[in-house]
Amino acid sequence: MRKSAYPAPGKSDEDLTPETNQTRSKPKGPPPYRPPMPLWSGFLIAGIPALFMAVGIWAGWNDSRFEREARHAEAEIISIRTESAGGSRNSRGEIWGNTSTAVYPTVRYTTESGETYTVEAETNRGGQAIRDQTWIRVAYMPDDPTRVRISRGVWDTWKQPLAIVVPCLLLIAGTIWLFRWLNRRERAKYEKRWGVAP
Repeated sequence: MRKSAYPAPGKSDEDLTPETNQTRSKPKGPPPYRPPMPLWSGFLIAGIPALFMAVGIWAGWNDSRFEREARHAEAEIISIRTESAGGSRNSRGEIWGNTSTAVYPTVRYTTESGETYTVEAETNRGGQAIRDQTWIRVAYMPDDPTRVRISRGVWDTWKQPLAIVVPCLLLIAGTIWLFRWLNRRERAKYEKRWGVAP
């Protein structure tokens, strides 16, 4: 029996072709914009140099505070203890690689009250420069004369912390610039493709 080419009574063309209705649905809008480098990843990347920078600032501030609170005196170098820093030891116990020598002098000095102390300097301050000297200027704490460091000026106090802080600042600034540049580029590509600003 031949089927009629006309729709059955009570039915429309739309009822007979449901798949056509799906194709006639409204066009989808542009997908939501997702930045290539989210803000949290920027904080994560910048957090590492920020941590090193905080350590450098703390070290410089701590040394600067010691210098401000300390008393100064001329001290005689009694002996010098050296210690290798860095590098690696092989199976024979030999140190190789990038190494440095830490220098810790034992000094004898007299405080403002006339008391004489013979102590080892608390930190490796002055380095190789003190090896050929007999007398050096030291800084000691008046409430604890056994805390002695080689006296240093403002520049000598802050040059090592600044060697950490300045590269970290440049790295953070470079990270911020890179994030902004990538996001601007992706926003421009999104707007060019979809015709709307993200």
